[in-house]
Amino acid sequence: KVVPARDIQLGFEGPGMVEAVYVTKGESVQAGQELARLGDNTHRETLVSQAEIDVAAAQNELDDLYRNANLAKLEADTAVVDAQIAVDKAQTTLNKLEYRLSEAEVASLKGVVELANIARNKAYRELQKVSNLPMKDTTRVAAQAVLDASEARLHYAESYLNAILRVPTELEIAKGQAALAMAQAQLEEAQKKAAALQNGPDPEQVALAQAALASAQARLAAAQAAVEDLVLVSPFDGVVVSVNLQPGETVTTGRAIMVIADVSSWRIETTSLTENEVALLAPGMAATVTLAAFPSHRFTGVISEISLLGQKKQDAVTYQVYLNLDDQGVSLRWEMSAFVDIGLP
Repeated sequence: KVVPARDIQLGFEGPGMVEAVYVTKGESVQAGQELARLGDNTHRETLVSQAEIDVAAAQNELDDLYRNANLAKLEADTAVVDAQIAVDKAQTTLNKLEYRLSEAEVASLKGVVELANIARNKAYRELQKVSNLPMKDTTRVAAQAVLDASEARLHYAESYLNAILRVPTELEIAKGQAALAMAQAQLEEAQKKAAALQNGPDPEQVALAQAALASAQARLAAAQAAVEDLVLVSPFDGVVVSVNLQPGETVTTGRAIMVIADVSSWRIETTSLTENEVALLAPGMAATVTLAAFPSHRFTGVISEISLLGQKKQDAVTYQVYLNLDDQGVSLRWEMSAFVDIGLP
């Protein structure tokens, strides 16, 4: 018999009341075209909106993990730098407390003090020579300035010598050592925290966030599918062969309510070839076809498909064989009777 290139029985994926039917019998349709729609979709669209919000929130939660991890890494790296500075400072302080000058260094510093004292005494004598001059006399002012400067240098040299010769107490050294130990411990802790953040956020937290996102995405997909189930669309270009519903009618899940066929080309479907006959056939074999409606016209074609599953009819098992027809040249119709002559090699 003659059958279209493709055909399909369509039905809604869920029950509901028909809101609209957009096509009529015999009308041409395109792939993806809406054919009919069920009503009362407000609740389902609300679920889609909520699911979209949940997906956005879950995605933001996952993104926050990475954003916060980058910020925490930056802060941890900064803490390491600060801790290292604190260690260096504590080490320098302790080094000063524990440092002892050599005899040569002490002698050198005393020599500096002595030279500063000589310079001060000389400046004092020079000022005494002009002490009888008025206070604002430039010569006396200059001499006074030299004395002031030399006394300042002497004071600094003596203070530095006293400070450098002072021996720190055991308590001061102990405090310096404790400060260094504390700074080193803080540096070690900061380095551990920084190392733990080098590879990004906690893998367990990431896994939980990813699972939450996947769950939200699954809910969104289910909600979108529920909305899509309200609309019946054509899966391919074709013609509406039959329509078995009308607006206001209640339909059940899976009920066939429309048939679409691609009649751009036709093929032949056999219904009576037995297992013994099919065993002699193979795709690509040529055949001659005669239609009851056109007895004087000979059609040519080739076998395109042989069914893998047979059907038991009475005492024989038959297999469906499909043949593609060459240029037909006439107007064919579904279910026209056909006679096939296959040329065996």
